[in-house]
Amino acid sequence: MTQKVAYGEASLQKVASIIAALNPKVEWRIDIRRHVGRRSLSQNKLYFAVLTEMANETGHTKDEMHDAMKTKFLPQQVVSVAGEDVYIPASSAKLDKMAFAEYVDKVIAFAASELGIQV
Repeated sequence: MTQKVAYGEASLQKVASIIAALNPKVEWRIDIRRHVGRRSLSQNKLYFAVLTEMANETGHTKDEMHDAMKTKFLPQQVVSVAGEDVYIPASSAKLDKMAFAEYVDKVIAFAASELGIQV
């Protein structure tokens, strides 16, 4: 499967030429949707700075705080293992910029209200 992110006229024309070159006697599935980028480096830096402060305040590790915040604020997925349902938090790495910003805002609000940490 080929995936392309197109931006600008030249890039869109390249995608159009790829589509135009497809064999018309074969069925094709073409999905076109707006590209939404993942979290930015600055968002990631802020998030891990908050986790570091939370870890320092609580005595937990950054990884423990990361897992705790994902469990608290992200929807859980249910995975059946040997007939038993296991609940795991969603991945924060898969959030787009807007969803990650909302998630970080919740973590910052929690850090402020529950731990007295001001970021």
